[in-house]
Formats: sequence, structure tokens, C-alpha cells
Amino acid sequence: MGRLTSKQYILAALARHGFFFKKRLGQNFLIDGNIASMIVDAALVNGHSNAIEIGAGAGALSELLAEKLEKLILVEIDPFVVKMLVEEFQTYPNVSIVHGDFLKLDMVNVMRGMSESYAAVSNLPYYISTPILSKLAFAENPPERIVATMQKEVADRIAAKVGSKQYGAFSILLGNLYEAEVLFAISPNCFFPAPKVESTALALNRRPKPLAGDISKDELSKLVHGCFGMRRKTLANNLSASYSISKELASNILQKADISPSERAEKLEINDFARLHEAMRSELM
Repeated sequence: MGRLTSKQYILAALARHGFFFKKRLGQNFLIDGNIASMIVDAALVNGHSNAIEIGAGAGALSELLAEKLEKLILVEIDPFVVKMLVEEFQTYPNVSIVHGDFLKLDMVNVMRGMSESYAAVSNLPYYISTPILSKLAFAENPPERIVATMQKEVADRIAAKVGSKQYGAFSILLGNLYEAEVLFAISPNCFFPAPKVESTALALNRRPKPLAGDISKDELSKLVHGCFGMRRKTLANNLSASYSISKELASNILQKADISPSERAEKLEINDFARLHEAMRSELM
């Protein structure tokens, strides 16, 4: 296995550059070579030659990706970790290292020169998994495939089925663009320091076209979040509150979309929201 899954090696390498763990950054470095290989193999299963890794950390995934790709971009926020990565990958002309907060970076600039067909890989910090996945999914130049490790509860929400307790707004908004596949569970012992939660590796494959059609991101987001405003309330009540319309009008719109006004949002498929949006547009816009 690679040197960057050796706990002793990476701690020594990081120490040379003055690194110290920062709880606010959710730093849990992958130290299991077998898991690292499984994640990389899953990320490149479609034969991509270009990839971006968000939160490269100590480089367990980066090391394997660098050996397989024509171009690899590593994004890392911690300046001390960046120094280590620069040292470790100085002999790899195919690796570019970007120091910065991924959520604040201009994706178009970062990805300049990258193939249109690329993969994204990440050992996601638990506290910002959703914002990172959202930025990737809704980018101007989104990845065709995303493979990421994340807290099990987040993976369960993304891959949730209609009607389940985990099914919610993010399940729908991401599911409109990507098909989710739960890959495998990852023990806390595969990381250092070991997190207090279970992790899951999840794959997202970009759909040829959005399931909800040509609805804009903002319009679909407003509608979905409005319908899920209060989970125990009916769709008629939630639409009435979120769009400041009468319950009677909300009920009429739902019936026009062939949806029961007494139904709840977690029972709706993505195509149901598409029909509801069309009915909303004809009545309110």
C-alpha cells in the first residue's frame, strides 16, 4: 500500500511542516490502504482520466489517483497540509494543488484546462458534506461521477427512497441530477483520529438530463423546500404558507397536478414535483 496511508509516515510528514489538528476543519485522515483503493477504483470505474479531489488531507486517495490519471487537481484548505502535499507530489507533473476553501473557489477557474468529462473524489468533512456536494452538482461544469465518503446519515438522506423517514428536500434536489448508489460502509478505525460516527462511501452518477425537466435550480429548490416546510403538515398547508396563497388555491393547484391536497411531501416522486411546478406556473405566474 502507499506511504500516505501509513499513520506513522503521515504524522511525521505533517509534523515537519508544523501541522496540528483543527477540530473546526473536521480533519479525520484516511489511513486504510484497502479502503483507499476501493474508493479510487469506484471513482474511476467509468475510465475518467481527469479528477478533482476536495479536501485532499494527508493524501491517501491523492497518491493512488496520481498514479492513474492524466490530470489531478487537489484542493486543500489547511496551509500546513498543503506544504506537505507540495513536498509529496513535487515529482508528479499531472498534479496541481490548490490552496483554498472549496466553497469559496471559482469552479470555472479551478477547472480550467480540465477535461469536460471528469470525476470528483472526496473524504468529505462531516460538517460541510451537503454544501460541498451541492456546489459540485450545481456547478456550470459538474463532474460526471462523484465518489465520496461521508457520515452514514448524510448518505442515507441522499439515497433515501420515497416515503422513507430520511427522504427530504436534498434527496430530491440531488436526485434530480444524479443517481445515487451506496457503495460500502467504512469503520471509524479506518481514519485518524477515529470519528465518533459511522461512514459510508457513496457514488453519484450524473443523469443524461434532469428528471424534473428544464425547471431552474432556484424554482425547484423553492418548491421542494416549501413542500417540506413542516413535514407533518399536508401539501396544501405547506404550499399555502410558503407561497402566501389561500389553502383553497393551493388545493386547486395540487388537484390540477393530480396530487392529493392531503398528501405529504415525502410521498412525492421527482416527476410529481415537475407536474406541480407546471400547475403552479399556470396558476401563479
